[in-house]
Amino acid sequence: MRDVEAFTLALSNVQVDVQTSGYQQKGQAFRGWVRNLRGILKNAGLPCGTSRNIDTKPSPFVRLVYEIQGCYPREARQHKNGRSLALAIYAAVRAKSEQI
Repeated sequence: MRDVEAFTLALSNVQVDVQTSGYQQKGQAFRGWVRNLRGILKNAGLPCGTSRNIDTKPSPFVRLVYEIQGCYPREARQHKNGRSLALAIYAAVRAKSEQI
């Protein structure tokens, strides 16, 4: 019986820690995921650049992320076209470089 009580107490402490450990800002998970994916491709010597220029076609990296996003449920897709996705990727990469 003591084990159950100890387990219950530990579980309640974990729940409190999770609930009070802070919050995630909108887009934070996407930015982290983009930076991690970009780092993997960069280390492998694969193209991972992006451009904000609307006159150029999307980079291979932007096209890859766009295709991966196509596997998400429609309601989970935040970027409806390659242009908005390219801008979000550019911002994610730039935000990281400004933090260093």
